Amino acid sequence: MRISNVEAKEKALAIAREFLSKQDTRDWQWACSDASPDKSFASLKDGKTYQQWAVLVDWSKSGSQYDGPAVLLVNIESGVCTFQ
Repeated sequence: MRISNVEAKEKALAIAREFLSKQDTRDWQWACSDASPDKSFASLKDGKTYQQWAVLVDWSKSGSQYDGPAVLLVNIESGVCTFQ
C-alpha cells in the first residue's frame, strides 16, 4: 500500500467508524475524535506509512460524557479493530 500517513489516518478513522456503527452500543453515542500511529507497532510499516493506528473514541450517554476517550486499535491493511 503506497499512501501517505495523512491518507492512512483518514482510512483508520473510516474503518473505526464503520466498525463502531456495526456494534451494539446500548444507547451510548460515540465519536471518533482523532487518530495517531501506534508506534509500539513500529515494525508494521509499509515504507513510511504506518499500518497500525490508535483511534480515540469519545463516548456519551444522555448528554453526559464518559470519563475519557477509549482507544481503538485499527490495522488499515487487515481492517481489524480491537479496543485497548
